[in-house]
Amino acid sequence: MYYHGTLSIAVRKLDESQVEVQCVLLSTGYEAVATLRVDAGSFQVQSAVWQVHQSPESQQNGGGEAHELVGVEAYFKAGPALKAVGKAHGDLPRQLMAECVKGMIQAETYLFKERGYSTLQEYDDDYVKMSLDTCYLYSNMKRKTMPWLVYIANRDVGDCLFNRTKTISIHYENAVARAEGFFIDCFHELHITLEADAGLVKKVDGEFVRVPDPICPEVALLLKGFENKLVVDLTKSEVGKGCGGGPGCAHLSDLMSYMLQTLEKHM
Repeated sequence: MYYHGTLSIAVRKLDESQVEVQCVLLSTGYEAVATLRVDAGSFQVQSAVWQVHQSPESQQNGGGEAHELVGVEAYFKAGPALKAVGKAHGDLPRQLMAECVKGMIQAETYLFKERGYSTLQEYDDDYVKMSLDTCYLYSNMKRKTMPWLVYIANRDVGDCLFNRTKTISIHYENAVARAEGFFIDCFHELHITLEADAGLVKKVDGEFVRVPDPICPEVALLLKGFENKLVVDLTKSEVGKGCGGGPGCAHLSDLMSYMLQTLEKHM
């Protein structure tokens, strides 16, 4: 048996006041999309719609508008509104819209003027203070060698503010599952390989292909801590802790969680 899935987000500036962010899920069994229209300055969600085009036996097909998210800032504290989306419409629309919010956060670098900052440096200084305990890089500032503004200097932005894709492929041979996960966006690229036997993680390896700073790949060594643990026991919270908690890597945790959730559903 084989499974393949791709979860992509794209953030586009429509005009001086409005941004559109879209998340598309295309996988073995599913085709779904969510789209947010967001105010470029306040990040308040103006509209949030979703549509499931294909699902197993068409059971989740349909769509609608997530009024629960309208008026909410598409930023770090959107969690309660996203939970309300899940309660009202199901976990899949919630997941898609959560990815959209992540995209808006990452795109903020290119909306610094709309967000009230005079310069990109002023925005970066503020973001560093806010991210000290939420990122491995910013939690190790004394060892950081690559300035963020230097790292992103060669990207020609235009109206394309941010792109990200997470891809998972799983090959099953009886009780053994071999999975590969890829995470690539405008700023990062990482890869995880995982082997599970009868639901027990036997081997995990990770590598950072493209990173904002040479210290980032160090956190991939934490993946070894997931070996000899049951997939069903590795909740999103447990994966976050295993990837270093707040001072760890959210992107590594994100990809690992996505892989484990997918494995659990298809075991």
